[in-house]
Amino acid sequence: MINSLFISYDGATDSIGQSQIIPYLNGLSKNGISFTLLTFEKKECLIDKEKISLIKSELKKNGIRWIYLKYHKKPTIISTFFDIINGIFVSIWLVHKYKIDCIHARSYVAAFIGVILKRLFRLKFVFDMRGFWADERVEGRIWKTKGTIYKITKFLEKRFFLNSNEIVILTYKAKEIIDMLEYKVKANINVIPCMVDTDRFRFNMKDRQNIRNKYGFSSRFVFLYSGSLEYWYMKDKMLDFFLVAREVVENCYFLILSTMDKKYIKSIVTSKGINGSDFLILERVPYEDMPKFISASDTGIFFITPVFSKKASSPTKFAEYMSCGLPVITNSGIGDLDEIVLNYKVGTIVNDFSRKEYENKIEEHMKLIKNGDTKERCVKLANDMFALYRGVDCYTKIYKRLERN
Repeated sequence: MINSLFISYDGATDSIGQSQIIPYLNGLSKNGISFTLLTFEKKECLIDKEKISLIKSELKKNGIRWIYLKYHKKPTIISTFFDIINGIFVSIWLVHKYKIDCIHARSYVAAFIGVILKRLFRLKFVFDMRGFWADERVEGRIWKTKGTIYKITKFLEKRFFLNSNEIVILTYKAKEIIDMLEYKVKANINVIPCMVDTDRFRFNMKDRQNIRNKYGFSSRFVFLYSGSLEYWYMKDKMLDFFLVAREVVENCYFLILSTMDKKYIKSIVTSKGINGSDFLILERVPYEDMPKFISASDTGIFFITPVFSKKASSPTKFAEYMSCGLPVITNSGIGDLDEIVLNYKVGTIVNDFSRKEYENKIEEHMKLIKNGDTKERCVKLANDMFALYRGVDCYTKIYKRLERN
């Protein structure tokens, strides 16, 4: 049995940890893989002792050891460097204590730790890269330019690729980019998009009615946006689309579920002239309640800046919406979504951000919604491409190859 140290700079208490880390590890542990999980948890999440205890209990039940370190945010570069050094020393201790023979690193910060461990102890290394992180930082204006930090990170990216036994990416578009790199990547490249627990994320009529009655939008046509509104997410364009939709679709309502500051989001929405009676903003909706709010909505919407790094993007919200039968409106240029949405007829792709395009796409989308088979097609897509068990099967095959070689 292979013994893996899974390192993630995202916390197990984060929504990403709840949807994209813990469910996979639980499934893989049932397939005979032993895991020690090392995460970096945010200060505000560590305050919730009950949540920490529940996660610990769930992981322990599946034979997963969980060790967490505190995540440091500021000053950015120094705090990340501190976390890496801390992570290296703790990981060395874990490798010795639990006789680790494989490092599974989720994204770049974890991969930096992972490559050092691989070189020190000759371990197997899985680079679960997620996306082109350095390019995301520049294109999201987190890093100002493609300067020294960017160049160092791209240099490290090459080291991660060349030292990997297995690489996991989210989209076929990203695989095409890696295949065309000037240096030859010898590791197996596995495309595993962000998956969803289709047993948990299901449309529920009772939840729909309860949520709509509770928040006072029972008679409205509800657009849903869930997740962060920072960096690459085009909040202004989404609100502009909603304003045009309001002229065509009767009783439009915008439901926003985000971890961002409620006052900040409200200021953006009201600056567009949208009345308080036409939108609702909820902060930090528990992950387990997300299916209820998706069920309560009529269409999902998300616009993401179509830059280079987003060719590697597989939005978790898309899989969750599909699993609950919720059609989507999104823009072109995001990962593999153009082909998926159009082939399965589960939503509408906006090709530019002009008023005329918005008007045409709203009309097209409303016809789609009136089609009685649309919800079923969404669920079928989720089961065909994004069901959690499919992702677990893909990772299991990776670990079986590692064990053989």
